[in-house]
Amino acid sequence: MKPFLLLTLFSILAITVNSQKFEFTGYKPDTVTYKRIEKNVLAPGRYTFPARFSLLNYAPDVKNQSPWGTCVAYSSAYCAMSIAHKLETGESVIYSPYSLYNRVKDESGNECNEGLYINSSLKKLCNDGCARWYNYDNVCKSDYTYSSYSDKIIDYEAIGISVNDFKNALTKYQPIVFAMRVFTNTQTGKRSLSRQNLNESSVLVCNPNNYNRVSGGHAMCIIGYDDYKYGG
Repeated sequence: MKPFLLLTLFSILAITVNSQKFEFTGYKPDTVTYKRIEKNVLAPGRYTFPARFSLLNYAPDVKNQSPWGTCVAYSSAYCAMSIAHKLETGESVIYSPYSLYNRVKDESGNECNEGLYINSSLKKLCNDGCARWYNYDNVCKSDYTYSSYSDKIIDYEAIGISVNDFKNALTKYQPIVFAMRVFTNTQTGKRSLSRQNLNESSVLVCNPNNYNRVSGGHAMCIIGYDDYKYGG
């Protein structure tokens, strides 16, 4: 199975606000780990990439994680690992985000509120694999059996935060798991990651200057780009 990549935009953000309780979004920031990881960064220079590229034909259908903080599990197991399997074998297999979350989470009980670290989640997929969607009870629960599955990822790596690094990974058929900051305006209650910020083309448009509090983080999976859309 082809490896996929780890990217976290928290590399330059210290999430250490004293006594601040983050709203659950599913991503636990781990700035220290990301800074220590050796990154595969392209050397300075001119590179030629296709104007557009997409792994959409290899991706599973989009699902809604609501109301749980399972974005890391969805972006890594459900999206990236499913894509990697189809690229390698041609077989459409969907992996369960709940199989990953329930075996990695720190919280007890049948909830998925606290979120996951990206690095520890990817390590779990390397070492113990993941259950397929149709072979798992896809709900939040206490799963302390620590099951190991035969479907695993070979490896993953961190990459640089640049357009060229992104395009280089994607055109090598490697989906990118990443995370971003989520902001809140404490006066209006509006959050940066909101349907209210979708424009007429369903593109999220957000000005961080309109928000005064970092309220958490959200993980997603990059599967393509198009230089002809929305300014490239």
